[in-house]
Amino acid sequence: LRAFGAWEDVRAHCHPAPGRMDWAPDAGPDEGVERIFTDRPCVTEVIAREKLVGCLHEHVLEEYGDRIEVNYGFEVTPTDFGGGDEGSGGPVKLLVSKCGAAAEVARIDPLHMLKAEDEDEDEPDVICDAERGSFELSANVLVAADGTARTVASAMEAHDREERRSM
Repeated sequence: LRAFGAWEDVRAHCHPAPGRMDWAPDAGPDEGVERIFTDRPCVTEVIAREKLVGCLHEHVLEEYGDRIEVNYGFEVTPTDFGGGDEGSGGPVKLLVSKCGAAAEVARIDPLHMLKAEDEDEDEPDVICDAERGSFELSANVLVAADGTARTVASAMEAHDREERRSM
């Protein structure tokens, strides 16, 4: 965050969390034990995910609005991590697909997108149709901040596993 100049914007919305509540596995909701840490060299700070997203969104628009375009309602799927046969580290290629109403419903209510009984369990859910209006782009930097869908994050993790296996 410091490297991109966003830390101070985010830091302004963080709150100290000098402790936490712990519950035993069989404890009731009112039986938690408060733990306050006074012997730590620094205080842990927390920020709500929505506030972090808002801070970063505002920072990107203000500082990088001429170079970064923010879009909503699209699914991004990495197709090539740019390593090539020699591990050249070129740009990442991405397939970008416009999502329709089903994708919006899935974001609001993920259980709505449960598979039908006759669907193959190994096939991923398709809620953004790549055949209708998709396009490819490339990026030198890819941040896997794609929420609970984790399409990008999962692809990056799978690629990293493959890279380690090939060593």
